[in-house]
Amino acid sequence: IELGKKVDDITSTVAQRVQQVLEQASLILFVVDGQTGITQKDLVVKKIVHTLNKPVIVLVNKVDTMHQQDLINDFYALGFEHVFAVSAVHNRNIADLLDQIIVELTAIPVSEKMIVDKPEFKVALLGRPNAGKSSLMNLLVKQEFSIVSDVAGTTREALRKKIMVNKNVIELIDTAGVRRKSGVDSELESMMVTNSL
Repeated sequence: IELGKKVDDITSTVAQRVQQVLEQASLILFVVDGQTGITQKDLVVKKIVHTLNKPVIVLVNKVDTMHQQDLINDFYALGFEHVFAVSAVHNRNIADLLDQIIVELTAIPVSEKMIVDKPEFKVALLGRPNAGKSSLMNLLVKQEFSIVSDVAGTTREALRKKIMVNKNVIELIDTAGVRRKSGVDSELESMMVTNSL
């Protein structure tokens, strides 16, 4: 998925990963901003999502009050049957949305067994930036799950993935790189380190 003309390696990798996630998804929740209306980026995402032939629910977010309900009308032009006005901040229409998600998911045949059991073990991959934690994570889960880059700080929050090993459910956790406190030079990196620990 390419939303801009200037694309670096990380942006390109993220776009590929998003495409993989979309292809593996059983249901897509397409979130748009009700306050700004349909944007050019929404139209790009719409084209991509239409090619996937998967059930889609459009979530028109930031519809905070009943008086703003009409904001959703324009979003039917995206071409999807289910359009919900929601407000993440005010928890508006979330129960109705969850009901629709259940309806959509129960209509989909289950093609592969998902690992949904509570993990018996949790294993964290912890180390300094660029030690190869994400590469190891990808090897263990046997897919390109974590983004791998020479740029330090690519992994900014813990990524979790369950795997089955000898009939045991193990949750692997790929963490952000950790350095000594004296080497941490930004508030963002400080939060990343705190999240890892």
